[in-house]
Amino acid sequence: MRDSITVRLQYDVKSGSVAAAKEAIEHRFLQFLPGLEEFVGPDYHAKRYSADVNPEEVSGYSNYPTFQVAMFLSNNKPQYDNCRILAKNALREEMPTVWLADMLKEKVEQGWLQMDRQEEQLCGDVDTLAHSLLSAALGRVNWMEIAEEWLSQAREEAA
Repeated sequence: MRDSITVRLQYDVKSGSVAAAKEAIEHRFLQFLPGLEEFVGPDYHAKRYSADVNPEEVSGYSNYPTFQVAMFLSNNKPQYDNCRILAKNALREEMPTVWLADMLKEKVEQGWLQMDRQEEQLCGDVDTLAHSLLSAALGRVNWMEIAEEWLSQAREEAA
């Protein structure tokens, strides 16, 4: 049996070039290789991956709105329990990822945030701005990514 260690480094690209970010990541990773060898042993294999840096990526999620919704769903007990049930039900569907993504989107937007009801009750410019910004952020959420994560967990529990 061969053990493996996955090292994931993230470098936030706020200004400057993607090439500079890649170089900084590589430099940071290479610093740890000697210590890694002591930890893993002399028979380890380090692979260098060349990939584009996604400046939008946050903690492994494709963008900040996706990260925030994923945290909302997994860090609150009622939402977490509801998502687990939805993910188990999705496994019975023909297209589980699409079904679950649609269900999660519906639950978040209409169930928990009540976007339609809020739109009817907008009182002024500030409310309209806040609703518009929230709608725009929700429009950037990668629901398929979140659904895949929940389905993965449901499959592990079912096995």
